[in-house]
Amino acid sequence: MTNKNLINSISFHASNTIVSVVKNNKWVVLKLLPEMKILSTHSLFKSGILFADSSRDSKYIIFAGDGSSDKYPTTNLVIYNSHHKAEVATLTLKSEIIAARIASNTLVCVFVNKIVLYSISDLAPIETFETHDNPKGIVDYLLNEKGALKVLLTLGTEKGSIQIITFENGEYAKKNSFRVANSKVHSIKISTNGEQICTSSFKGTVLRIFNPVGQLLFEYRRGTKNAKIWNLSFSQNSQLLTLSSSSHTLHVWPLNEKIMTKEQRKKRVKKNGNYVFSSSLNSNMIRSKMKISIPFKEEFRVCFLGQNQIFVISVLGKILLYSVDLENNTISCGNKSSVQELLSNELQF
Repeated sequence: MTNKNLINSISFHASNTIVSVVKNNKWVVLKLLPEMKILSTHSLFKSGILFADSSRDSKYIIFAGDGSSDKYPTTNLVIYNSHHKAEVATLTLKSEIIAARIASNTLVCVFVNKIVLYSISDLAPIETFETHDNPKGIVDYLLNEKGALKVLLTLGTEKGSIQIITFENGEYAKKNSFRVANSKVHSIKISTNGEQICTSSFKGTVLRIFNPVGQLLFEYRRGTKNAKIWNLSFSQNSQLLTLSSSSHTLHVWPLNEKIMTKEQRKKRVKKNGNYVFSSSLNSNMIRSKMKISIPFKEEFRVCFLGQNQIFVISVLGKILLYSVDLENNTISCGNKSSVQELLSNELQF
């Protein structure tokens, strides 16, 4: 998303209630629940924004510049107080920041081959986790009831692996790594209850659901033609899964269908304990019974609102709301969101 006429960053908060949208030198923070409205806006003078992310209460925004200004290089992470409309601190680093997330007391900074946690109070490094090459900044997280880090999910140190890092009272407790694909991992997402982890294949044809200890639970078939997966989203009750992709079809899978049997899992295990992922074993993959075409051709992102409503936002600022009917296995599109016009005005579409 590098076209100046397009949104270049869309970041959903872990709570699925806030989304930070960046276009060129401006960001807009939208509240999605219980009603949609704009919480804050800000623009930089003579500098573009690479990405932005909001705290749960939207008081603090973190962002990195795109390097077009000496004041906002891609190696600086800026903390902005949206209530006071002022920059309060800058974390200066040696390497370019690919992505970042903010918790109540921690900054999560993603670099090409590692993730580093920093204390918000004094900007000191807390923990470092090495990863495989991560140019896309693949990371996901859950927060506890106080807004501190509970779970951090990212790439493992080996190709095709991921690592799940758990925290107690916001402090690092343990981590677990396991293999989820033969090739590079393209997308990851952890469910709201922390019990399911979804990964997508590089080709975008297959989704796999694991539990936190690495047991394969489900395999889903998105389609047979390759597609780029843009993002994944679980419902708030962790019972539904949806995604955005370059096929421009919205798919929904219920997660209460048949879990893989022990016999099916045995066919996918090597002697060293790693799963074997092969197209010859695809007969047990579950295809989506609920799907609907998206009425625009540009890139877009999705997010479950509550249990059965899906928020869709495109890089041209178009916003649609979809409803999932589990009884009839259907997805229906409602009216355009009332906040779309406000967003379009703010971002000058």
